[in-house]
Parts: sequence; C-alpha cells; structure tokens
Amino acid sequence: MKFLQLFKVWKRPVPSPVEDFSKVDAVIAIPFGSHNESQPVGRSNASIAALLISLHIRFNLPIGTQWEIAECNQAIPCEVIVGPRFAPHITTPEFFAAIKMARPEWKTIILVAHPDHIQRCVWTAEKMSYKVLIPDVSTIPYDPASSQWWCRGRAVFLFWELAARLVCWWKGWI
Repeated sequence: MKFLQLFKVWKRPVPSPVEDFSKVDAVIAIPFGSHNESQPVGRSNASIAALLISLHIRFNLPIGTQWEIAECNQAIPCEVIVGPRFAPHITTPEFFAAIKMARPEWKTIILVAHPDHIQRCVWTAEKMSYKVLIPDVSTIPYDPASSQWWCRGRAVFLFWELAARLVCWWKGWI
C-alpha cells in the first residue's frame, strides 16, 4: 500500500462483482458504533445486520461477526461471535485476529462494514492474508445516537478514520 492512499478517507471502494460471491468461504461483518444496555442496537449495526442476513440467505455462507451485529437479529446464524456482550472496544486488527483463530480455514471472505470504515477493514483483512470481496454498502447510515461520538456523523468520522489509518499503518496492521 502506498502511504498517500491513507489520506483518501473520503474515497469509498468499488463493490466487487456479485457473481464472485459464490466463491467465498464466509461473510464477515464488522460493527460500527456502539450502544449501551438500554439500546444495544443502533441504526448502523441494524443496517449491517440486514445486509449480512441477505448475503447469508442468498449465498448460504457461514457468518463471523461481533456481538453488536449478532444481537441485531437473533435469526443470524453466526459461526463465530467475537467478544462478550458489552466488552470493551476492540480494534479492527483484534477483530480479524479473533476470526482467524476461530476459523483459520476461511481464506476468501465477503466483508460487510460501514462505507467509510470498510477500506481500513479491507486493508487489515488483506494484511492477515484474506482475499476480500465487498458488497454494495453505500446505504449503511451513520448513527447519531451512537455511544462512540466519532461514529455519529461523517464529518467527525473522517478525521477519526484518518488518525486510525495512520496508527494502523505505523503499527504495521495495514
């Protein structure tokens, strides 16, 4: 990856061809934002969960995700759920490390994440030797009620994302 790519936080990746989705091992979803016990599911994660379910149904793929997505719909048949309920925030590399430990046989994945978060997720997954395909995630919204203030709107998140990309690059995670 070229260092200057880190700074293109406004640029969203192009979705992969849908016909390639039948050639993957699993679909993995990364939550965006967080909530508390009184409101565990937010708009972003509910939208991610809906896309996850549609991909699972259409392609009959196993699912790996974090508890925030799994709790959006009890019908999600998750093979791997990362983190106990309301666990402390984990980083994107920690999430992928947990998935890789649980299912090392998964090599090619469909990755579902918020559109402004997905590029860093793709880079992280690729650094961990995954081949990554991405669906159209353009309709996944921000959640103004998120307990993570940086996930409430695009203007703030893009600054957060730039800082996160630089840290991840510096630590060798992407």
